[in-house]
Amino acid sequence: TINVVRDNLPPVVTFQPPTKTNLNPVPLNGSVDDSLTTVTVNGITATRTQRDFSVSVPLVSGSTPIHLVAMSPNGYSTVRDYSVTLGTIPTIQSMQPADGAKLYIGTAVPMQATATDQQGDPIQYQFSVDGTPLGDWAAASSRAWTPAITHLGLRQVTVSVRDAYGGVNTKDAEAYVVRSPVQHP
Repeated sequence: TINVVRDNLPPVVTFQPPTKTNLNPVPLNGSVDDSLTTVTVNGITATRTQRDFSVSVPLVSGSTPIHLVAMSPNGYSTVRDYSVTLGTIPTIQSMQPADGAKLYIGTAVPMQATATDQQGDPIQYQFSVDGTPLGDWAAASSRAWTPAITHLGLRQVTVSVRDAYGGVNTKDAEAYVVRSPVQHP
């Protein structure tokens, strides 16, 4: 006895691109129910790992149509259409401390930044010294840092801003950490 199963159904596709992103090209991922199914997105053949697929699709400013075609080996296809909006990356207008600032050991330094997003997306901030973050991403656009004796010398201060759609921007400043001046009576 030989059992033959005839598959006369189109591929089952699990795929949900973001409605908005700042990543360009945008990485897209999904899966199909058959490892032999061919998947194209906007005419670009997706790479396959068993039932999973991934593809990077370039976007244009504004809304980009996303056209997915999944073709099974039996000739049946699943076609779906989506739209992905390419957003803007936040812009940093100002940051403190300014480039060339003199900072004193043991004295709290107000670190702050102003940033905007052209589309009004919420922004998060992160401050770093010499590449080490001073805390997690937060909505607060300022924080304090107190240089220690181990920070003596030239330091790179960085503010990073991001929105919820993958847009990230950074700005650096060089600051000099020095000993506090001696007060004479």
